[in-house]
Amino acid sequence: MYPKCLQVSSKTCYHKSWLQSPHSDLERSDSQPQSATTGFVIDLAMVVNTSRSGHRVLVPGVKEAIASLQERKIPLAFLIRETRLTEKKVARGLEKQLGLSIDSGSIVLPQTPFRDQVDEYKDKVIVVIGGDGDKARQAALKYGFNRVMTTKDIAELYPHIYGESSVARSKLDAPFDAKDVEQYLVEVPEKPWKSTRGEDIKVSAIFVWWASDQDNWDLDIGICIDLLLTKQGYIGTHTTQKLDYLKHWPHQQPQLFICKADTAPAGDGNPYPVPLRDSKTWLSTLEDWWAAKTGLPLDYVQYKYIGAGCNDEIIIDCADRMLRERNKKLRRDCHPFLRTVYMIGKDIQFGAQSDAYSVAYDKRVRRRSVRIDPSRSGQLREAAVHDFGPELRPWHVAGSLKEAVEYALYALAEEYWVCVEVGLKPLWPKPNGAITLA
Repeated sequence: MYPKCLQVSSKTCYHKSWLQSPHSDLERSDSQPQSATTGFVIDLAMVVNTSRSGHRVLVPGVKEAIASLQERKIPLAFLIRETRLTEKKVARGLEKQLGLSIDSGSIVLPQTPFRDQVDEYKDKVIVVIGGDGDKARQAALKYGFNRVMTTKDIAELYPHIYGESSVARSKLDAPFDAKDVEQYLVEVPEKPWKSTRGEDIKVSAIFVWWASDQDNWDLDIGICIDLLLTKQGYIGTHTTQKLDYLKHWPHQQPQLFICKADTAPAGDGNPYPVPLRDSKTWLSTLEDWWAAKTGLPLDYVQYKYIGAGCNDEIIIDCADRMLRERNKKLRRDCHPFLRTVYMIGKDIQFGAQSDAYSVAYDKRVRRRSVRIDPSRSGQLREAAVHDFGPELRPWHVAGSLKEAVEYALYALAEEYWVCVEVGLKPLWPKPNGAITLA
């Protein structure tokens, strides 16, 4: 049970003296254990504004807030909605923009959860889709997948079926030539997915890294469907059983992972893609083609769709794990101890549905938000600290993002009281005036 001071009512009346000079009575004691109980997640797409010139710029105060958290060694994760980048490239871009050191281990891209599949598919053949040339393959190899094929590889093996640029295959039972595929793999040693055994190639998973250009959708979606309809993933086969079995034994087919494939390629000067509105999306096109060929919904296939940003549960779980890893790295002499996770952005949509986004590794961890409200000119009007309750009444309305972040850390005294509750010595002293809630 938390102290009465943390049982927040609609009246919040913290003394502001400590907010005006937060460092005066919050100096860290070197004799205290390195135990942080709070982490922050920033959805960068929700802390940007479009200027009059059309450029996207960060809301004022973001740099100061991040610097304040870094100074206190508070774990921080950044959510990025662009798929055609790497974590290292994003980190370098942020460093240039903010003038701060950013660890690539704190970056969560829509495809970052694919790392969770490396252990299972590291030495199995996978097919990757997305981008031009070998971009998706190279991204998969960097993640740790060792045997990676692309739809272009398959099209080159079967030009009589797929042609040079589009799917020419008219019948699902048109045979693959597995022996030709195996011979090709042996003869091309530079291909990282080269097989060393004289057996048929089994595709274990399909990863849609990002939506390919629409000119390639025929090829990519057509081959994706063909692979899903192989017999247990073996190239050169086609299931002769009733397709209804896919619903009952989906684990026997190649697993399908789709990463934010329902977005258009980014335009010039716009690093954040927007949903396709005037045409079918990649995923909806796949669903339509699958239904047309099989008469079944795509749900019969065991697939996982990963969205982007702070409103996708898979991304949030990934960010939570990253916060724990960041805490280990920042404070190596202690076990990670996170009990409160704050989301920072303009449009945090959890609200009354926050129970659906509980922290996977510990249901007791609380989620709260720092909701920012920028003006049309791009200046920050206010930043409100919320609980994820049905009414979302703000505990505090700050004039800057830095003030809101420091309020979240100290005014609620969570770093102090949570440690006291579990018998740990707090990392920070109790802030003055932090127990004057009505």
